[in-house]
Amino acid sequence: MEQGHKEALRSEFPAIRGKVYLLSEVVEGVAYDIPDPANPHVDARQVACSLEQMIERGISKIIALAESLAKA
Repeated sequence: MEQGHKEALRSEFPAIRGKVYLLSEVVEGVAYDIPDPANPHVDARQVACSLEQMIERGISKIIALAESLAKA
């Protein structure tokens, strides 16, 4: 998801505003777009590898956020 998608979701669905995050925000504490692997100018394998590594590094943060949002 890109920043524009996040903002569109937050705008269209205000009730979930505090529950929409970019993966980079959760894992690395910095919001940045992850390239769309469907874009023909993007190396889909590289994006997949980056996502896999990011998820592995941040799985505990992802789970903690999901649990805290489920309680809210």
